[in-house]
Amino acid sequence: MKSTPDLCDAYEGGIAALDPVFANYGGRSAFFGHCVTVKCFEDNSKVKELAGTPGQNRIMVVDGGGSLRRALLGDMIAANALANGWVGFI
Repeated sequence: MKSTPDLCDAYEGGIAALDPVFANYGGRSAFFGHCVTVKCFEDNSKVKELAGTPGQNRIMVVDGGGSLRRALLGDMIAANALANGWVGFI
């Protein structure tokens, strides 16, 4: 496995890395794929809706607008998404 700096050097301008403020809730220590961002300030209905669609090996990025007052991704939504082919959540 190549390190993040090596990948960025090898694919200059064609790759980006996320800031380390994100957490992985998909149960895998490593994953890759296209990211799909769902914006949902204190309302997880959009997360639940997206989790019910075919993931096609994509990663769901949940943008809660910085709020820590509501849970946006729980075990039931995550299990549904994984069953539908989503590979990870951040």
